Amino acid sequence: MNNLGSDFIKVIDNFSRDTIVYFSSVNVPKGKFNGTSVVKGLNANFIFVNCDSNSWYVAGIPGLGNNFWQVAETLQKLTDNLNRNHEQSRTLYFGGSMGGYGALLYGCLNNADNVIATGVEINLSKEHGYAATLSTINFKSIELPDFQSILNKSRASVDLIFGENSPEDFYDISMLSSLDNVSLYSIPNCGHKVPLSLEKSLGVKHILEQTLLGQKPFRSINGKLCNYPFILKMLSGLVELDCNYFLAALENRNDIDSSVKALMHEKLGDFFHKENLSQAIHHYKLAIHFNPFSYNSYIGLSQIYLKERSIINFKSNLEAAISLIKINKTDSIEYLYYLLAKGLYELNEFDHARQIISNSLELIAENSQLGRLVNSLKIEISNKTITKNE
Repeated sequence: MNNLGSDFIKVIDNFSRDTIVYFSSVNVPKGKFNGTSVVKGLNANFIFVNCDSNSWYVAGIPGLGNNFWQVAETLQKLTDNLNRNHEQSRTLYFGGSMGGYGALLYGCLNNADNVIATGVEINLSKEHGYAATLSTINFKSIELPDFQSILNKSRASVDLIFGENSPEDFYDISMLSSLDNVSLYSIPNCGHKVPLSLEKSLGVKHILEQTLLGQKPFRSINGKLCNYPFILKMLSGLVELDCNYFLAALENRNDIDSSVKALMHEKLGDFFHKENLSQAIHHYKLAIHFNPFSYNSYIGLSQIYLKERSIINFKSNLEAAISLIKINKTDSIEYLYYLLAKGLYELNEFDHARQIISNSLELIAENSQLGRLVNSLKIEISNKTITKNE
């Protein structure tokens, strides 16, 4: 089957009754696609999709359509042709992060049998979000999907998987948790890059294969956060945090999993960070006690020690967070390097800050939000250095 003259879609017809539509995540080069090696040997047809300028699949895709409605229509025609109207055919849409957004959007618009989406950020315009940071698209200038309405109307069975160390993700998808066709799963000590964690644990190929067979492979995931829906809503910010509720639950309930306790202490640390630094430190350290891999707590501690101008504690805690992310490889690390460089600049460590930028941030796209922050910091460091030398 031809690829519609586009470098953003690759179609493989294996003459199977089932079809997988696999969406790429950010920064996959033109003509390349996530998943092509992962799915080798799987008995299915494949449509691999990418998009231009990290557009999160909402600004049209060359060869498929000029907007997401046209893209959905084209993908529907392609999957119908591949499935050949077989009575028992199944269509599965899959993706992570930006690819998760694409899989959720088009899988639900086209009433796919199954949608598996990980680390989905639904609000593309939120400050410091992945889309706002990594895309060059102005999302406020184009039509964006209404996911609540789309999922309400969709017949797709949706599995949403998120990392418990990525609260910005479960804030977005917790809004969809009450829908009958949506199942939520969480992974402890996992950040935004969930497919990497899934590959190490269950294997993405195995997940896709089992789902096409009508199985539920995510039942073996050991995250417990979804077992506490009210706590999840408070952690996500969907319900206003009640500190007294959290403190009482932590003191009196023995049924809360240790990884969830760590998240609750982390949230309390974030709350007290605004008004009581000693209490914030106390809760961040308790979070680390209950879960030593709680890198968000190390980040919180680093920012407190920055306020207190304790360079050793600032660096050691932020570097601990960076090391944990490097080990797990399930979250983006560039923004932490920016925080490290910015903190060193604020502590008058100009040469060290410049070195961090040179070693770890030079490849950031200049027109992205993070790229603009980095460029601004470069200018500030340069100006301070000139002033210091005069």
